[in-house]
Amino acid sequence: MSILNFFKKTKTAEEKLRKMNRAVEQNPASVVLTNRDGNIEYVNTKFENITGYKSDEVIGKNPRFLKSGNTSPEVYKALWETITNGKEWKGEFLNKKKNGELYWERVSIAPILNNEGEITHFLAIKEDITEFKFIQEKINLMANALESVNDFVCITDKEDKVIYVNKAFTEKYGYSREELIGKNISFVRAEHYGGQGKNILSETLSDSWNGNLFQKKKDGAEF
Repeated sequence: MSILNFFKKTKTAEEKLRKMNRAVEQNPASVVLTNRDGNIEYVNTKFENITGYKSDEVIGKNPRFLKSGNTSPEVYKALWETITNGKEWKGEFLNKKKNGELYWERVSIAPILNNEGEITHFLAIKEDITEFKFIQEKINLMANALESVNDFVCITDKEDKVIYVNKAFTEKYGYSREELIGKNISFVRAEHYGGQGKNILSETLSDSWNGNLFQKKKDGAEF
């Protein structure tokens, strides 16, 4: 190999390394690299921004300092057994930032192997899902509220197909949720109800509708 070709290949390798470094540093997810013992060797900027810890504060430490105490020891045991056996582990943690604030993250941890197939490092990709968990909690609260009311609650899409009914609705109509979800709500209307369904649908797409409806239970009884 000529000296010129050597430097060309070296320059190409350096450029690839620079690109990889930029990709990791600008990654929207936290990136953590640990050694075989689980001690941190590298964290990217996103990790610093989310946790509040600078890289020089965490290098050499085990990521357990992020624990909030809200994850069972069994989860960590399963994690370690999975990755030390050469497999990828995925899960969620409720961790703690430097300022004491709790945050949720979705984590994927995979082993890094050398040419001999031996584990040398572990790579963790961590996504902050705190906002998603907050929204999910709100949705669950709303769902629980709808389940607890005595009124019959039915949610349909814009084509009048059922996407949700509460417990009171199923008890009154005699149908299970599985029998209702995906069907057009018109099938519970009494025979002499008429063709008002289309008018109701057109009105509710732009405004709201109030009125009395003749309905039919699963056993055919009308009310």
